[in-house]
Amino acid sequence: MRLCFMLPLAVLATVLLSGCEKDPEQHRLTDDQLAWQPYRVNEELRFGHAKDSQVRTYRITEVKDEQEKQYMGLNFLPFPSRDVFGQHITVTVQRTDTVAQPRTVLDLGLFYSSLDGGMVLEANAEWEGIISASLPIGFINAGLPIDTVRFPDAELLSTAAFGPTAYSQVIHVAFRYPTNGPIQGHLYYARQKGVVAFEEKGSLWYRLP
Repeated sequence: MRLCFMLPLAVLATVLLSGCEKDPEQHRLTDDQLAWQPYRVNEELRFGHAKDSQVRTYRITEVKDEQEKQYMGLNFLPFPSRDVFGQHITVTVQRTDTVAQPRTVLDLGLFYSSLDGGMVLEANAEWEGIISASLPIGFINAGLPIDTVRFPDAELLSTAAFGPTAYSQVIHVAFRYPTNGPIQGHLYYARQKGVVAFEEKGSLWYRLP
């Protein structure tokens, strides 16, 4: 009799749990956020030296766009919680005029933050001599002043000209290494264009048409 009593309870629990399963919650980047990701696979990039005729060439080798499951903390409820996914884009570039390792030129995505209690936008760029530059895209798109605590070395230039080309909405980031150490380089990242210039060891390189 005891076995006959336990079996229906197990079946009932299974039915209840399956009935409480929820569709995953998908968060996608907006058009304004995606405007900062202009790169396409196999795109060729050329950068010229500001003081002579040297040219460096690069190629976009991968643009990975995926929905990434977020860690929401421990769930103590008796029923399953809804899975949350955020769009995450990583762009890989490789220098082609010399032997070099690929690097992630852009890491852009929506991630769950327990501190903020929701999804937040994170954007980081890399380039030669620039290990990591945090881009305050969220503040710029919202028309808000840049948080100088989170982005102490970033500023928005309404326009900036490098070589023969002028750009609008350019993020300038001074790269320090180690953190709070001396400035080691500068990165200029423009909306709808990506990296348009960088300074390495005191030398300026800028994107060629």
